[in-house]
Amino acid sequence: MRWPVIAVPLLSAVVGWAQPSAQWAVSGEFRLRAEGFQTPAPAADDRRDYVFTSARLRLNLDLASGPWRFHAAGQGVGVRELPADAAFGIGRSYYLASGGDVTPTAAGLLELSATFSRRDSTVTAGRQPYADGFETRTGLERLDDLKRARLAERLVGNWEWVVVGRRFDGAVAAVERERTNVSVFALRVLSGGINTASPLERLEAVDLFGGTATIKRGAVLRRTEVRMFEVAYRDSRPATAAASGALALHTFGVSLFGGDETNDWLGWVAVQRGEWGRASQRAWAAIGEVGHQWREATARPWLRLGAAYASGDATAAGDHRTFFNLVPTNHKWYGAMDYVAFSNLATVYAHFILAPTSRWQVELAAHHFRLAERRDGWVLGSGAFDNASLGYQQRRNFSGGSHLGDELDLTGRLQATPKLTLELGGGRFFGGEVAEASLPAAADGHFLYAQLTWRF
Repeated sequence: MRWPVIAVPLLSAVVGWAQPSAQWAVSGEFRLRAEGFQTPAPAADDRRDYVFTSARLRLNLDLASGPWRFHAAGQGVGVRELPADAAFGIGRSYYLASGGDVTPTAAGLLELSATFSRRDSTVTAGRQPYADGFETRTGLERLDDLKRARLAERLVGNWEWVVVGRRFDGAVAAVERERTNVSVFALRVLSGGINTASPLERLEAVDLFGGTATIKRGAVLRRTEVRMFEVAYRDSRPATAAASGALALHTFGVSLFGGDETNDWLGWVAVQRGEWGRASQRAWAAIGEVGHQWREATARPWLRLGAAYASGDATAAGDHRTFFNLVPTNHKWYGAMDYVAFSNLATVYAHFILAPTSRWQVELAAHHFRLAERRDGWVLGSGAFDNASLGYQQRRNFSGGSHLGDELDLTGRLQATPKLTLELGGGRFFGGEVAEASLPAAADGHFLYAQLTWRF
């Protein structure tokens, strides 16, 4: 990590240390998870079944002094029994990204930042998380939770499901007023995610610049916020440049998000322009969701329906028309088994949630996946994690059709104590004609996990 990145946070810490009124806080989180898979496979003798465990410990130190806030976080991670010969799935990705180590461990500086706030303005500089789409709150707790779950991290996210996660070096500034929020950012993507071999290091040349302007819920449209955004993505890593040419992309869009105590809705549209190597980028994507919760009924059932589309490319000649997903957290939306990215994708889905008490919740999700353009490929991944990989892989479509597959996921979550959360979940993937042609030995898959999270 270069000195200019940490200079401001360290100076801020010194200033805060000298203030007698400075307030300190120490906190942490420990997460332990076991995951078991039976994956699709291209060949009959490929290994399909494997189980691995992962553990993650984070320690946080926070200091508040006047208008300054200083934050530091360290992280240690470990994974056991990664499959060295897996045919498919996240276990294979972990193994390859971790340098062929079946029991990798790593520790490092996860976050180190300083925040200065004055009146309605805030600036944060240093190593930090960033989630596009959650720049401001709605004023309603139910909608804020939904906004984190369904809108935040569509293009830029922290990828917390995997063991390392993702962080950024740079600066974020925001002006928060009664009816509006305006924010800008300049960030360098760090290595991480599934990469335990060299995590939390600045990637050679993956940069993000952009901003959002949000008109808050109810300011213009009844019970709805309007958000306009632009994200510039620059990737000139040697590996990327050698494979496809340097990427210089601009993603412009608008989102509508709103609701009340029982209803909710989300609309999101983005257009992508720029340079994909020597080709011009001309792609687009759209998302729509609606939900209704019967809050007075037993178990407060909540039904949500949605559809999403990310353009594909019908031909290798001319403009590049496959929507590029940037650096999101795709695990949140496209199935628990992580078989799909938001590129060349047309999907419809439904979520049914039961919450019998405030302590536990059960969620059933159903997904139907198709290729947006059958002459384009099947894309998997969640963005850059090291200097050698684009962050996505593409499997050719040999079927001539477009049905990729369907997935059913079931998750249960119990808040055992205020600090201890237990989860048990799993999924079943039913391969369609695209998966059957790409993975002829077995197109279906299963997934089961158990997780413990302790916050202290």
